[in-house]
Amino acid sequence: MDSKLWPEYKSILATITCDEVKDGNLADVLLEKSISSLSFLDCLLSYFVSVNFIGGFGEETVEIGALDEEAVNALSCEGEVPFKQTTSLGVLWICKCLSHQMSEVSRTLRFSYLLFFLKCVYLNQYLLGQERSTHLDAEVVETLKECEAELEQENKIVDSELICYYILAAYLSVFYYRYEVAEDFANRCAAHLNLSINFTGALGKRTRFQQSDVANLLLKVDRPSDSSETSKMECSALPKIVSLNDDTLLNSVLFTGDESKHFPVLSVYEQSLILLLCELFRLAHPVDDLTSEQRLAYLNAIVRQAYPDPNDQSNRSEAQGSSWPVATETLFQKSIIERNSARKSERSLSQLEELANQFGRKEPPLSQRHVDHFFLTRMPSVWTVQIEQARLLVRAGCYKSALDVFLRWNRWFDIIDCYTHLNKRELAEEVIRQQLAKGDKSPELYCALGDVTENRDHYLKAWEISNHKSARAMRSLAVVYMYADRDYAKAIECFEKSLAINNLQNSVWFTFGCCCLQAKEYAKAENAFRRCVQIEPENFEAWNNCASAVVLQGKKDIALKLLKEACRYNYENWRIWDNISIISADVGSFQDTIQACHRLLDLRGKYSDAQVLGVLAKAVLDDVKDCNGMPASTLRSKVLELFGRVTASTPTNATIWDEYAHLLLGEKPKLQLVTYQKAVQDLQIAHRCRIQPSAVAWENDPLKRKAVVRGLHVWAETVFRADDLVQLENGEDSTDIHRAEHDTFIKSMLASLRLSLKSVIGRLKKAEECCIVIEVREEVNTMLSDLNELENVIEKKLEN
Repeated sequence: MDSKLWPEYKSILATITCDEVKDGNLADVLLEKSISSLSFLDCLLSYFVSVNFIGGFGEETVEIGALDEEAVNALSCEGEVPFKQTTSLGVLWICKCLSHQMSEVSRTLRFSYLLFFLKCVYLNQYLLGQERSTHLDAEVVETLKECEAELEQENKIVDSELICYYILAAYLSVFYYRYEVAEDFANRCAAHLNLSINFTGALGKRTRFQQSDVANLLLKVDRPSDSSETSKMECSALPKIVSLNDDTLLNSVLFTGDESKHFPVLSVYEQSLILLLCELFRLAHPVDDLTSEQRLAYLNAIVRQAYPDPNDQSNRSEAQGSSWPVATETLFQKSIIERNSARKSERSLSQLEELANQFGRKEPPLSQRHVDHFFLTRMPSVWTVQIEQARLLVRAGCYKSALDVFLRWNRWFDIIDCYTHLNKRELAEEVIRQQLAKGDKSPELYCALGDVTENRDHYLKAWEISNHKSARAMRSLAVVYMYADRDYAKAIECFEKSLAINNLQNSVWFTFGCCCLQAKEYAKAENAFRRCVQIEPENFEAWNNCASAVVLQGKKDIALKLLKEACRYNYENWRIWDNISIISADVGSFQDTIQACHRLLDLRGKYSDAQVLGVLAKAVLDDVKDCNGMPASTLRSKVLELFGRVTASTPTNATIWDEYAHLLLGEKPKLQLVTYQKAVQDLQIAHRCRIQPSAVAWENDPLKRKAVVRGLHVWAETVFRADDLVQLENGEDSTDIHRAEHDTFIKSMLASLRLSLKSVIGRLKKAEECCIVIEVREEVNTMLSDLNELENVIEKKLEN
């Protein structure tokens, strides 16, 4: 920001009217005054950034009330208004209109104006919050397309502008869920800087009393020594870093390994690329401790250069330094990660407080805060820092202190949450009504009133005053209809209205899909979840629910593909694997069934779906062809291995033991003696499982009675048919030994069978004596007669 030109530009700014901005006459106004549009844009945008993000602006802010009021409407998108407490919002509106106008008429500086417009779109979206605007998304896509066209013409682009373009385009693309596009821009930026960044390990100490070095994660940066400016960086002002002050942990890892000694000095552009890669890494990986540790490796690479530790001998370099926006963003992200650490949460809070306080200080002055590096980062605004600080106070239980911050910035949802924790929810309503009484009749405020009062009329009021443009009002009303009224038809109608206004609401697509499932609108549910995974491919729950919607439409083969896609993004979710086991068995994808069952055993330590295992066993026995036309008999060894694991982990399921036995008895081309004996033993175990004590004794349960009797018959029949099932050839010594072993086994099994029969008969007789229902007594009597006959047969076989 050129301080010499600012007074002149400030006076011009005070004379600009809303009509001149709307009609696109700004360029003519500047031309009449012999003012460069590019210089004017640069100065105004730097001013806007300084008074909302950077701080250190020593003069009074510009008063352009009429432009600020008009800018609220002009920069609103899909019913969402920009943050109303933004300083000099009209300046951003002027910059956006002027840059767009100049990008259409300029030829030699077209790329520069397009880049300015892209910066304005970025700020516009930032002020709307996390609500993705389809209108701004379209502007981003179109502007990137035009920028690429300019680059293809091989016009000479200033190096700083090109790097800024790559980084800004990547941030915007990933924000609008275009992950591959963002990755491409990041790779182009890395290639332009000739930088290769990977993870490595280095020895070092984390604690003050650590005696031996251990491996620590470190970012490895490689580049040719002459590929970037490695001259000394200017000693610029940086925000203060807060010390940990822990009696055990060091401020940072004290590296001693050789890897850390060869870390190159990074330019501001290279540090900005590392911040970008850190953000892309966060979005591509799950939220867990490992991801946090890896993200810290990115951030610490910048911290080590910006704030060298005097105790770290490996971190001595002739050139050190960073930039105010880069360092601020780094410390902010580091604080967000460390807030989950018990030992580091206090420093996290103190660091956020320091970052918030630095905004209002006059020292260092704005000239030393590098406004020109702002768009190389996602440096947070002053209100974002303070709100995150307040949320950390909430986590610490300091609700009153946090409430002061939320009230300062009109964070209605957080205000309601704080008052609720303080058991003063009615005060939240009072604060909101006071704001309404001041004339702030915004849809957001009425929606907040609806949240705190649980009165749907306020959502309808928000919908009306927004001229049917508030996506927030409709989605809130949809949630009320869905959960409170269970009126899914009305909920679907409201969801559709909200999504018609803004179709980038990922969480709304998901909830809409769930609502459609409840309403049995399976086609709509499928479309909703497909849209959800299109926006966010890592959403495994959406993949899973999409598969459910597809199954309910009878398209099970497609559902299996969707579930397998879900596993790519969450390999540890047992519910997904359970669904895969069921659906794959149903469609004949037996390889997937076996894999799913093994995975469930890994995750849960047990598996007891006898129906799925029965399908596998029957498929192998009948040599059924799978979905790919392969005979299932080729999977026999894998299915037997699975049954072995299942019965070892779940030894009390009689049906599984039965299926295991039948699978063993189907051995081809010939049933081996050992296999037969294992099958008979499995049938014996199945019988023991059936007669285990339970809440209702098996003899008093008609289904269990029949299962016990039927199981005894199967067991006995298998023993009786031993000679038919296992054919031993005569005349060989080894065969004679096997015959003797076989006969001994059969006699042992017959004896066990007889004992089991006597026990069952005794229990059934007692049940018959105690029963007063004639039909049941007749049924039990028939079973007893049947079992007595079976016992006689066994006695005769034992006598022979």
